[in-house]
Amino acid sequence: SFINAINSLLEEKYPGPALTFNELHILKAIILLGDKGYLSREKLAKELSIGSGAVRTVIEKMKRAEWIEVDRKGCRLKDKGLELYKNIKEKIPKMDFLEVGKLSLDKFNFALIVKGASKKISLGLEQRDAAIKAGATGAVTLIYKRKKFYFPGSKEDCEKEYPNSVWIKLKEFFSPKDEDVIIIAGGKDNKAAEYGALAAAWSIVSKP
Repeated sequence: SFINAINSLLEEKYPGPALTFNELHILKAIILLGDKGYLSREKLAKELSIGSGAVRTVIEKMKRAEWIEVDRKGCRLKDKGLELYKNIKEKIPKMDFLEVGKLSLDKFNFALIVKGASKKISLGLEQRDAAIKAGATGAVTLIYKRKKFYFPGSKEDCEKEYPNSVWIKLKEFFSPKDEDVIIIAGGKDNKAAEYGALAAAWSIVSKP
């Protein structure tokens, strides 16, 4: 699975200073390269919000694992990398910055869907804590069942209890199915919100 692949990439010993990036940076790098097809080193560093030294190590590690190929212009995924990208997209097919009305947690809010993962959620606290640890202000976890949204541990239909246009927006954007989970993380800036949501998603998908 992509979880094991990313973890073993990070565990692999590498000469030089301690790593200044983590599984979320690798996850985002694969998603970015899969979505965009090709990225220069500078663009990748900017998108990942890490320094040029760290991005060099990320690229080197991914190259040694044969996930990417690199030339003068930049990097692109090879077959192994594309396979990981496909795995990730099956689990987390859609994500973006969204205006989420009453569910807004801060100036920037990033939302994503984790397919069929409701059984791995208890009260959503683990996801919130993971998001905060990654720099977010907080995170909201929603479970989709029988065409309705629920907060973890609650039997109240969110749309009925908290009328707001956000529910329609989430349905239109994600087209959720039974047992899907939606995470919304908020942050003071783009980076905090996005990495917060990815951290929350990671806390779900890395559960056995």
